[in-house]
Amino acid sequence: MDKHNDVLVGAPYENDGIGCIYLFNSDGKLLKKTPSQRIEGTKINNNIRSFGISFSRTVDIDKNGYPDIAVGAYLSDRAVILQSRPVIKPHKSLVVTPKILQSFLDPIWQTNGDIIVNVTLYMFFSGGNYDLVMNTNLKVDIGEPARRKRVYLENNQKEYTSSEKIKTSFYGKVYQIYVKNKINSLKPIKFVLDYHLQNNGYGTWCNLCPLLKNGSLNATVSIFL
Repeated sequence: MDKHNDVLVGAPYENDGIGCIYLFNSDGKLLKKTPSQRIEGTKINNNIRSFGISFSRTVDIDKNGYPDIAVGAYLSDRAVILQSRPVIKPHKSLVVTPKILQSFLDPIWQTNGDIIVNVTLYMFFSGGNYDLVMNTNLKVDIGEPARRKRVYLENNQKEYTSSEKIKTSFYGKVYQIYVKNKINSLKPIKFVLDYHLQNNGYGTWCNLCPLLKNGSLNATVSIFL
């Protein structure tokens, strides 16, 4: 949940009376026409019936700053508590320096005749707590076969993979790439970085379990040698 006025809609007789609920998100002004979540009663309990017949008012039961709600299922004579989890919304960018490779580059960008390229990931997080573990994976020279790769990484790695703790709202990381001084292709060099939160082992009553959509960023380097 991101503290906008989202709407829950119950469909207690759907799926032959098992029931389900739909969550429609709001951007603060308009309600989305397509539900962001559909929660089936069978996801809660295989024997539940009429799930979604009623809702309680929202209460922050687990004290994580987000509203929780009870959903009624009168044919099963029970209510189910659904807890909200914080939504992490990153503003992100992938920046390459230098962005254009030329034969007369300043020596500070060269080592043993090869060119050093810094690929920098910037992320700013809003809408959640910041006790996170971020997994990232950077792939280089996308589209080129292994034997024709124009770049190489430290320790002869094929790609960079990392898992790091994030304690603040800002995260930055620099990846150093080396472009070979003798290349036979002037196509732009493409980089792709995939990211996702590490969330293994979250329990039912975990109040520090943020949500983040997996994402990708890409950047290119132009070559004029």
